[in-house]
Amino acid sequence: MYQSEPNMAFGILLVALLGMLVLGALSAVVVGLVLVATKGGRILVGIGLASLFFVLILAGGLFRVVGYRTTEVIPSSVTQVAEEPLRPRAIAPPKEIPLDAKPADEAAPQPKPPQEVKAEVEELPPEDPQPSTPARTLSSSPDYPFPDVRPPNFPSNFGPFGPNRGGRFASSASPDPHAEIQRLREQAMNGLYERMHGIPTISNEPQEPVENEPETPSEPIAEPESIIPPGRPAWVEQAPVWEDDGTCLVAVSSGPFERGMDCRKTLENETRIALREFTNDYLDNAYAAEKLGSQLDELSESVVVETYREELNASVGPMQQWHSLLKFDGTLQQKLRELWLAQRQVSRIVYIGAGFLGLLGILSIFYVGMSLTGEGTKVSPWLVSAGTVVALGGLLVVGVIFVQVFPML
Repeated sequence: MYQSEPNMAFGILLVALLGMLVLGALSAVVVGLVLVATKGGRILVGIGLASLFFVLILAGGLFRVVGYRTTEVIPSSVTQVAEEPLRPRAIAPPKEIPLDAKPADEAAPQPKPPQEVKAEVEELPPEDPQPSTPARTLSSSPDYPFPDVRPPNFPSNFGPFGPNRGGRFASSASPDPHAEIQRLREQAMNGLYERMHGIPTISNEPQEPVENEPETPSEPIAEPESIIPPGRPAWVEQAPVWEDDGTCLVAVSSGPFERGMDCRKTLENETRIALREFTNDYLDNAYAAEKLGSQLDELSESVVVETYREELNASVGPMQQWHSLLKFDGTLQQKLRELWLAQRQVSRIVYIGAGFLGLLGILSIFYVGMSLTGEGTKVSPWLVSAGTVVALGGLLVVGVIFVQVFPML
């Protein structure tokens, strides 16, 4: 099953384009109604209505295609499966094959004459009246299916737990037989768990203390020799700082190079980059540094307060590195505001001129269209209408490109 869901993915450029087309069509209709007494006015009314109808159809089609998306919805269903009890299968008893069977073709050995066997009966010692160890049984304890080993009743002189049995079990066995049985049971369970899951378990048995080996005094680790020479200022590694009077201090570095000329070029480039970033942040516009252009590059030398040059003792040989401290004080900030204000005024003048040229282009298109449809002309009115629509569309495209290339400040 398919279902349409709203997906209003219209861009601002598309909305502006449709709005301009509707506005142009309405303007053509209004001008045609004013000049309806003439032939050109009636043609203009027809062109405006046709353009308006075309724009409405285009907007509806875009809204239908772009504004809605079709998704596939799969209805969910629940399938119940009847469960049947498993029936035990009858298994035939296995046939026993005698181990001493021999082929029939072999000659059977001759039976020996029976010999007299004298049975000797030995008297067994009397059994202990105490009950024997009960058999292991299954229980419903949490350790199921492990067997529940119940503590047996051992005689007083049993195994290593009896008196005067301090043999090889004396150091590892517990004097309590029940505790020893519990310990053996835990060892068996831990071994089974480790074989099943491959994860060793943590034993609760107390481990024998290991005698600490005498610690040998370790040799002191030699600290690596620093490649930075002494005397580096503190401002080289500090972050950007804003002072109380509104001054911003920024440190830039060139990086290690073999030649001082490379350090100088890199340091000048880093200074221009830091000035551009500060300009965009201070004027709160991402195009500020780009619009100011060369005027901003002229200020890059005035922001350098101090330069520090050092020689690094690297493993590849001596390297040079330069550092500069940049200061963006109130004088520089005032200069940036003045340049930005002048740039905004220029931008507004350019937009006013572009708007005037656009209006002049629209009037020129209508004038040419009315001239071609006057008395004595052999041009088809439909051709004039199509040319007018194409010219208006081209003028609109030029306006959109101008706004994208030259954004208003």
